[in-house]
Amino acid sequence: MTYTPTEQANIDIVRTYFAAEERGDREAQLELLAPDIVVHLGTGLVRGQAAFREALAAAETLFQSQNHDIL
Repeated sequence: MTYTPTEQANIDIVRTYFAAEERGDREAQLELLAPDIVVHLGTGLVRGQAAFREALAAAETLFQSQNHDIL
């Protein structure tokens, strides 16, 4: 499959994000996100990197093992 440069850049960001997650490099993950990130979770909205950092930490305690397959 051929991707536009923008699509490929987005794919690269997602792959970089999850590679950082696999390494446990939270700072590298957050560097890829907008400072004013808004994430829709089942518990409501998470606004900003500080709140997202807390949500990631909470998810880590709930889900000891996570696997992501990026196709």
